[in-house]
Amino acid sequence: MANPKSRKSRNKAEGASNGVEKTSRATQKSSTPSKATQESTKKAGEKMASRSNRTKSKDDSGSGGRRGGSERRGGGGGGNGTLLPPSSSSPSGKKIIMMLILLLVGLFLVGYVLIWQWMLSRVYVGPGQMLVIKANTGKPNPNPSWYQVVPKGFKGIQEAPVGEGRHFYNPFLYKRTLHRKIIQIGPQEVGLVISRSGKPLPEGQFLADKGFKGVMRQPLTPGKWRLNPIAFQVKKRPAVNIRPGYVGVVMALDKDPKTGKKGILKDVLQPGLYYINPKAFRVEEVEIGFRHINLDNMKFKSLDSFNIELDVSVVWGLKPKNAPHIIKTLGNIREIVAKVIRPQVNTIVRLEGSRHQAREFIEGKTREAFQDRVTKRLKAICNEKKIEILISLVRNIEIPKEVRDPINQSKIAVEERKTKVEMKKTQKIRNKLASLKADVTKGIREVRAGTAKVIAEIKADGQRKVLRIKGEKEVKVAEIMRKVAEIEAQIDLVKGKAVADVIAMLKKAKSDEFFQFAKALGSGKTLANYIFTKKLSKNLKVMLRYAGPGTFWTDMSKGMMQQAANGKILQGKK
Repeated sequence: MANPKSRKSRNKAEGASNGVEKTSRATQKSSTPSKATQESTKKAGEKMASRSNRTKSKDDSGSGGRRGGSERRGGGGGGNGTLLPPSSSSPSGKKIIMMLILLLVGLFLVGYVLIWQWMLSRVYVGPGQMLVIKANTGKPNPNPSWYQVVPKGFKGIQEAPVGEGRHFYNPFLYKRTLHRKIIQIGPQEVGLVISRSGKPLPEGQFLADKGFKGVMRQPLTPGKWRLNPIAFQVKKRPAVNIRPGYVGVVMALDKDPKTGKKGILKDVLQPGLYYINPKAFRVEEVEIGFRHINLDNMKFKSLDSFNIELDVSVVWGLKPKNAPHIIKTLGNIREIVAKVIRPQVNTIVRLEGSRHQAREFIEGKTREAFQDRVTKRLKAICNEKKIEILISLVRNIEIPKEVRDPINQSKIAVEERKTKVEMKKTQKIRNKLASLKADVTKGIREVRAGTAKVIAEIKADGQRKVLRIKGEKEVKVAEIMRKVAEIEAQIDLVKGKAVADVIAMLKKAKSDEFFQFAKALGSGKTLANYIFTKKLSKNLKVMLRYAGPGTFWTDMSKGMMQQAANGKILQGKK
């Protein structure tokens, strides 16, 4: 029989193990479990399991090892045998499954993004390039003979090309064609667009709008354009340049869809650069303002039947607002001169000239009146045709000699008489001028003499003032020098007195010093000895010789004297 105590401990261990599993499952099922809680729960369960296993092994060894062995082989009990494989519900099994799922997802993403999208589906369109796409799937083309390209969602070449950048298109669903050049229109150019895809044009219309084949109504302005080369062809044309002093008269070659007008337009183009479709409009540059034209060798007969020949210069011009009417009714500038100005001037000159005699064209007043009437009639006729006439000038009138010579002779005689009269007047003026010159010369001399006198007086007065100032200055200098001499004499006097005082004081100090010295010596005899000693020669030598007490030998040698003196000194010390 099994030991009750061991059975009780086994039940306790199994309960603890089951409690750990329940705690672990509850922790996994919670909505927001923390990692620290999971770790702590797992460690507690492992400790309790290890304790129960140790207790179980002791009980089995002591009371029934055979039964414990059979239980380990059979894996019975609470299902906690160590030899069983981990179930899918355990934490380690779930972790392995999750790692496998993540690995599959990662492989799928790497294969899809890196290999499929980035290496096979990616197309790079560089600067100045465009990409034409052909869809292999989609709605069928409604009319392949009309539409060479189709919008998005239809099968075939797509109408809109793709611009610069990285694009991703499935190579099985789309055919990709890279065009390395885009359309570039220069600053003084215009792009004429020809559409190859669309409906046919209606009868009587030769400009196409969007959705039709043919020359497009709207041109391309300067810049870079990406147009599908399958659907469109672009031809470059020069832009319309209206120079200063000109206007542009516009002729519409086709009816405008907005206004419905065709032909010469009312509004003109001012000077500048215009980007106009040359297939839709024709622009003629017309010079505005005034200009002149010379009409030479215009002949007519005078009232007295003489042949007269003259030249006429006409100054005429156009206003900008009248340019369309002129171009519409008359044509260009050459036609205006040929059709209006030249024939009208010829007719007016012939009619007006036949009203005057030949000699009247020589006289200035009649000639001027003739010119004014020609200008007036020419203005009236040209104003009706919107042409501005400023003036007509008559010049180089050729009159027959038989008419011109008598008139010229009489005029020459008259002019000569007038010349003589004018010469007399001129002589009088010259005489008067000479008198005025003499008066002027005299006046100049008088002014010069008076000026010299004034200058001399001013100069003399200036010299007197200079001399007076100089004398006053010398007097003041002398007075100052006198005062300086007095001051120097006083200084010398004070300095002499000071020097005398100093000498006296020095002498007194010296006498006081001698007196004090003599007083310090004690007697006059001592002072005399001191003075005698001071006045002795520095080279004086005194020789003392010692001969013993009471004797004075003078014949002893110096060495002997010195030795004796030294002996005496030694005796004294003993």
